[in-house]
Amino acid sequence: MMLGAILVTAASASVAKEPPPPAASADSRPGTARSPSAKIGAEVMARLAAIVPQGVRVDSVTLGCDAAADAALIDVAPGVTQLQSRGFVVELKSGGRTIGCSATFSGKRSVIAATHDIAADAPVSAGDFKSVFVDAFGIAPGALETVPAQGQYVAVTPIRAGQPLYPTQIARPIAVRPGDLVSVVVHNGPVTLRTQLESRSTAAIGETATLMNPETGGSVIVKVTGEKNAELVMR
Repeated sequence: MMLGAILVTAASASVAKEPPPPAASADSRPGTARSPSAKIGAEVMARLAAIVPQGVRVDSVTLGCDAAADAALIDVAPGVTQLQSRGFVVELKSGGRTIGCSATFSGKRSVIAATHDIAADAPVSAGDFKSVFVDAFGIAPGALETVPAQGQYVAVTPIRAGQPLYPTQIARPIAVRPGDLVSVVVHNGPVTLRTQLESRSTAAIGETATLMNPETGGSVIVKVTGEKNAELVMR
């Protein structure tokens, strides 16, 4: 069987900008009749946009069969709600029969990668990363498309220049440690007061921590709001 490759301009929106792939198929030149495989391939690609993972840009489709002149596309990846690999099956109708045809696609997706080497425990921000296009299935899933915007973060492990960023590589900096005296703002209805309690746990900003009143021995759960700062809402 002959392989019919159909290259097209990217269809999915991405954060980073990259020159579109060349619209280079001879079948797509003005004045040139499209082959049946090229026609089917273009239809397959149009439908792929609905089932590829978010952020993936489909660049080309290759059919594993030579479509007959009367072939019509019935379905793309039947039963699949989100495509997780390059390969899939398309259903064609030809000569009164339903035919299964293998197909593959190539594409890219936008992720963020470090612009320089980042040491463990170093603070990180959006300025330490840039958007790049990578092969849609060429790296492990889960790479971030943007740096989380809520609060400060530090590198958990060293991050090499050019390396895509994963959620496990960054974390909020520790703000409260066992034994710290934590300044707590207590809200009780219309009344607000401040007190100092001793931490019994380790927590980052936005997490909860267990604090103890050194005088009474009682403990409370508070939300950490900053370095050795927390708040407690009484209900």
